[in-house]
Amino acid sequence: MSIIAGKEGYEEGEIIFRRDLKIGYLEQSPSYPDDLTVIEACFSHGNDITNLIKRYENCIENPSESKDRIEDLLKLMDHHKAWDYERRTKQILSQLKIKDFNQKISQLSGGQIKRVALANVLITEPDMLILDEPTNHLDLDMIEWLENYLRRTTMSVLMVTHDRYFLDRICSSIIEM
Repeated sequence: MSIIAGKEGYEEGEIIFRRDLKIGYLEQSPSYPDDLTVIEACFSHGNDITNLIKRYENCIENPSESKDRIEDLLKLMDHHKAWDYERRTKQILSQLKIKDFNQKISQLSGGQIKRVALANVLITEPDMLILDEPTNHLDLDMIEWLENYLRRTTMSVLMVTHDRYFLDRICSSIIEM
């Protein structure tokens, strides 16, 4: 899964995706630095939008940057809808029953960390979602929420799971290996 998601190298072969395909990857056991808050964890994982926001903030903090660079960043922020990233993040976290955005990651249960990671993946609005054991550490309410979310979405989903009931309710094609 991590090879397909581009998180790990491989010895031979080729992985070819459509050029503009956005991939979201939910790891089986996500982790974050313990000293981060929930909202900081959502901005720390380095997706395209959070990287753009950091570049914009650096430009604003350093007035010596060229006016052209700031204008280019403003256009990119508009194009990627980066202005409401924090609002959308909080909205998804709330749907996943994470309400204290300032709570430290070290104080979260395994299920809460999985939900923060799930929010991080969903906020990027990927075209293809790779899920590695997505129901691990999730309670029944969260599994049902995820089922409903995945049923409503148009994105492609590739997952590995031992949860046969989840598979049967979500998937239209199942490949057993």
